[in-house]
Amino acid sequence: MAEVRLQIQLNSYHTCIEISNKRIIVTCTEMIAIYSLKDYTLINNVQCEDINYESVITPDERLLFVSSDKGLKQYSIPDLTLSVVYQPTSSSNCLVLLKKKNRVLFNDDDKLLGLCLKSFGITEYRDHHITFIFSVTSSSDEEYFFTSGNDNVIKKWSTDTWNVIKSVNIDSTGYTLFVNELSKTLLVGKKSGYLSEFTIKDLSLIRRIHLHDTCIRKLNLLKSPNLLTCA
Repeated sequence: MAEVRLQIQLNSYHTCIEISNKRIIVTCTEMIAIYSLKDYTLINNVQCEDINYESVITPDERLLFVSSDKGLKQYSIPDLTLSVVYQPTSSSNCLVLLKKKNRVLFNDDDKLLGLCLKSFGITEYRDHHITFIFSVTSSSDEEYFFTSGNDNVIKKWSTDTWNVIKSVNIDSTGYTLFVNELSKTLLVGKKSGYLSEFTIKDLSLIRRIHLHDTCIRKLNLLKSPNLLTCA
């Protein structure tokens, strides 16, 4: 049985990232904080006036990117100084770091954007969803990435051309995506509570299973290998 050693009381929670020197960065709805992993004391924190969603850090741990309802924000580490809010500043809930490509992917509602970590210029990719993008994920080799939107469509993109290779209509909003590297498939957790599995190669449907009565929000593959779904 798991034993609770220490506990931090937060009014909300979204992401937690471990960094060097036994520290973690916690992103909450209206706060970003750094805690010690030794005794869970607060090292630094900043209050935010907007709603934070996802967060990623650069491999050198110098920059923190946070998607929010006011757009993509860039903070320095460890002082957590907000340096840039990238335009456009509309709601961004998706965030993926492509380390090999030196790029951060995020959304501007229905549009997919890429931030180059060398020039810090932003590219808007041409083939976007009709409505709000809910999820972005990539393969481990970063040759492809996938998006799902409120338009009941999933898309496969190439990181060589940054163009869409394949688009597939599904029967419900794809709320969360997960690439299963073991089976070379794409798992789609849907708003309807169904889980669909597609081939990575051409997005052919393998199977569709009803798991929950509400929206599937998270997918994680355990070492078993068993799939953990959260709704």
